[in-house]
Amino acid sequence: MTKILITTTSFPTLSNTNTNKSYIGGGEFILTEVMALLKANYKVTVLTPLKKHLPIKENINNLKIIRFKYPFMSCGNSYKNFTLHDNKSIKNYISICFLFLWFIFSIFKNIPKEKPDIIWANWIQIGILSKIANLLSFKKIPVVATIRGSDLREMPNFLNMFFAKSCNTILNPYTADMEIKEWIKKYKFKEIPVINTYKNLSLNRRKINIPVLTIIGRLNNESKVYQLKGLGKNLFVIINEILTERTDISVDIIGEGTQKKFYENLLKNHDKRVTFTGWLTDFSKYLERSSVVIGGAGLNGVVMDTTPNNIPLLISKNATGIIWKHLSNCLVYDPDNLENFKKMIFLALDNQDLMEKLASKAKKDLAKYALSIDNASFLWKKTFDNIIE
Repeated sequence: MTKILITTTSFPTLSNTNTNKSYIGGGEFILTEVMALLKANYKVTVLTPLKKHLPIKENINNLKIIRFKYPFMSCGNSYKNFTLHDNKSIKNYISICFLFLWFIFSIFKNIPKEKPDIIWANWIQIGILSKIANLLSFKKIPVVATIRGSDLREMPNFLNMFFAKSCNTILNPYTADMEIKEWIKKYKFKEIPVINTYKNLSLNRRKINIPVLTIIGRLNNESKVYQLKGLGKNLFVIINEILTERTDISVDIIGEGTQKKFYENLLKNHDKRVTFTGWLTDFSKYLERSSVVIGGAGLNGVVMDTTPNNIPLLISKNATGIIWKHLSNCLVYDPDNLENFKKMIFLALDNQDLMEKLASKAKKDLAKYALSIDNASFLWKKTFDNIIE
């Protein structure tokens, strides 16, 4: 049986837990990919930093999850299940340094124990750590990494190039992101299919009498990635204008981040019509009343949670990927053009019949690009087997 060691900054718990649902561990899409590998008869070990409220070890059939502790763990964002770079404090940076050092040590320690045939890192940053640990172990285990987009944009280019040149292969989920395409074509890479991670939420969506704009994502306007998705400061400036102009509109904002308090203050005059929920693992009740969602990009998690459940989307022109087309299956807006941005929001909120048609078409289109676990497992197995050989 082929053994694979997966290294990642986050991975959800498989245990039943009575703790706060906000701390399930993150990385749900990686769990779906792991399920495809298990379906392909791989033996999988996942190595990841410990998160608050989660067990250190889990072992279910051919899946083992190992979560490691590290110094200053409780001072950092990772332990609290937030993005590493969202916190600019010295304590967080110290915590990140120890996390990276202990990650290398944990990989090094588990290589002889798990005897993997291949090491698969999620994100380039973790790929670099995995490569270092592999070199220190004097093993010649193939190291591959999945590029997710955010890692490429947030990492210094020289580190991206270092890993790309030293790893065996870069795995790239099917994407039309031209920035990624241009970058990876210089290196060894293989395309892998996106796996459909959606859950059937059985939403009770009635005719919506009150227009509700729903925003899902990290509240961090310093990140290039979230600017790309249209979740930067411009969005909240426009929301403030919209709520001032129209008293019939409400806004639900699902997410956390360093800018949350800033945005709360920006919208404080409309606090009766604005809901900041924080992180939620189950936001069904907000989707039930949503007129349209902002936060989708390509085939990301927001898309997987909304599109299969017939929730219409507003998509940034910078994040359309291979699937999204204006007035075909969504509305596309320009996040840098405030007038266009506002116009598209009003169009979405005031034309429910149109948005329902677009959402229905989007659901059909998604099925063409995101494969089921059963269909994807063969392609994933073929990719990994070829690398190992």
